[in-house]
Amino acid sequence: MTGAGASLEFGMPSVGEIDMLFEDWAKTILPLKKDAKGSLYTWVKDKLDKYASQNPRNRIEAIVNFENVLYTIQNLASISSDDHWKHFNNRLKPFIDLKKFPEVLPFGKLEKFKVAVGNDFHFLQSYLIDELLNYFRAECKDQAKDKREKIKKLRNFFDSLKGEFEIGFVNLNYDNIITTTLPDLKTGFDKSGDFDRNELYSSSWNFRYHLHSSVHFTSICRAKIKLICIKFHGIVISTLSLPKFLWKKF
Repeated sequence: MTGAGASLEFGMPSVGEIDMLFEDWAKTILPLKKDAKGSLYTWVKDKLDKYASQNPRNRIEAIVNFENVLYTIQNLASISSDDHWKHFNNRLKPFIDLKKFPEVLPFGKLEKFKVAVGNDFHFLQSYLIDELLNYFRAECKDQAKDKREKIKKLRNFFDSLKGEFEIGFVNLNYDNIITTTLPDLKTGFDKSGDFDRNELYSSSWNFRYHLHSSVHFTSICRAKIKLICIKFHGIVISTLSLPKFLWKKF
């Protein structure tokens, strides 16, 4: 099993470094009105940090990491949108009351300051995830060339293991280091990008599975798939993969 830290020597970011990237990206779209150095992301993170710090036994770095902050933002988006639009279909809202959200400046524009609402949390989550996908895809694109010697050493190490054992990788990371090193290992995905879940039930070895999914198998548009960019104020906030029969509508 490979987790955080396994790819640091190849230039991949640590959990803490991803958090810093999120802070920088969030400041460009939803900075706080009262603190230009902060953002809606850091506001959520600070609230979590203060809450978790009340118990000295808590491992703050495990509780307040970028994945848990994203999960919190997702919940806030759902609960506050239900409250704002009066859908009355959120399962948690009957039991909790939300505290006041901060004032934000969408894209840093003072004339557009407002109190954050559910849509802002949803936009923030989507934007950060898309930026992270783009970042990892860019960083991983030229690994075979830029890290040729390190990839070669890693491949030799894996080959020596294969001489004695059957191998399989359960990967918690988002990078493609193992994929680049041993491209012949099974992933569960076919050439069209479809995932065959029956692979998971197989008893055979020589596999690599990304438990947090892969950001690479969908990075190339297929002949039957069109990638639609969804923009807000000229900035790509999300992407949508459409089958061929829907192309004319876009």
